[in-house]
Amino acid sequence: MNANQTWELDGQLASASSTLADKELQLTIANGSLGVGAKVTVGRDAASLFSVESSSHEETLADLYVRGDDLIAKYKSSADEFERELYWRIHDVGGETDSFALEMIYSLQTDLLHSQPDPSIVSTLKLQSVGYWAAVGDPLVGDLKWQKQDAAEGCQLITATLAEGTHFALAVYPTDLIRMELAQSDGETTVTCRLNADFLEKGVIRRTRMFALCSDSAVSENDIVQIVQTFLDSKTPLTT
Repeated sequence: MNANQTWELDGQLASASSTLADKELQLTIANGSLGVGAKVTVGRDAASLFSVESSSHEETLADLYVRGDDLIAKYKSSADEFERELYWRIHDVGGETDSFALEMIYSLQTDLLHSQPDPSIVSTLKLQSVGYWAAVGDPLVGDLKWQKQDAAEGCQLITATLAEGTHFALAVYPTDLIRMELAQSDGETTVTCRLNADFLEKGVIRRTRMFALCSDSAVSENDIVQIVQTFLDSKTPLTT
């Protein structure tokens, strides 16, 4: 699957499909509900990615359209006075790997003079193994590199093997994250990313960037980290 893949819209449902290591890959996003996130299925491997948690159950989908490579969903809430926009983008990772990459940018703003939205993004995965990584360096000069660590505390990237052998990575841009929490229940791992938007005031737009990668069984962990490094090195797309 490459970045030129066209999003298919059917009402409030967006989808894309391709093959990954001779397995059928399906990507589905039910945009009618903010908290649904994206469902990615590769063969029998399945993951739910980037579900937005909010304090309001009154979000309505105000607009949904495709612009360039972006699928854009805009939401309004009458309950908590926040406006939320989700930008979904399929990436061509290049190289010789058979890979699929999805980036989601979460944009949050309000008309309130000051607020504390406490946003979180949740992904649910079935993992066989997991590695933890943190970005080291100076983000102000764009000098960040992934470094492996022994525990989940302080991590901003996880690399994993899913139940059926697909290699996987999930990353949050480091300055956008307060902490990443992993919890296991009934054979599934829930990854909760608590975002850096404790305080938000009128006129400020807070954007968070997240990145997910699925690769075939021939890809090593180091190769996956090198691909995710391109996300770490990139700047926020101007289209957002």
